[in-house]
Amino acid sequence: MFESIITAFNAVKQTTPTLLFGVAFVASALLFLPANVVGTLGLDGLVSEHRHYIGIALVSAIALLLAQGLVGIVGLAKLLYAKHKSKQAAAEAEQRRLEILTKLTPEEKAYLLPYIVAEKNTLYFSIADGIAGGLQAKGIIYQASNIGNMLSGFAFNIQPWAREHLSQTPQLLEGARLPERRSQW
Repeated sequence: MFESIITAFNAVKQTTPTLLFGVAFVASALLFLPANVVGTLGLDGLVSEHRHYIGIALVSAIALLLAQGLVGIVGLAKLLYAKHKSKQAAAEAEQRRLEILTKLTPEEKAYLLPYIVAEKNTLYFSIADGIAGGLQAKGIIYQASNIGNMLSGFAFNIQPWAREHLSQTPQLLEGARLPERRSQW
């Protein structure tokens, strides 16, 4: 019993809108055409005997078309909402990045200056360098290689978005000042 119901639901679920339109069209034609046209087609006996089945087919086809249409509309709405949220998240991330670039310290600006002015792709910093670590934590630079040494340091590259924005607005690097090297307290 349940298997036949499940099979019927699966068949209905896989029915294409084209087929449902066809069923609705034929059923409505049989039910609503004038009797002389139905008689000319030789279908008057079929219609008079099975009018209730034809009516059920018409109502079912229309109901299924409406359900499929609503599912399609809901799916489209979800897709558009997800796309909107994705664009909104990207815009917010871009805004956060630009805000980070506007709040750089003079020492951080000095570290970024060679990337932009001298068009360097890679600079070497000690793994213990706090300024480079801060820029890395802010997502402005990244460690390009895990291989380095204590003398020359480790390779750090600038993020493409940061290079692009700082190249377009170099005034953000104004006031750059190299850090003072002080001994520990």
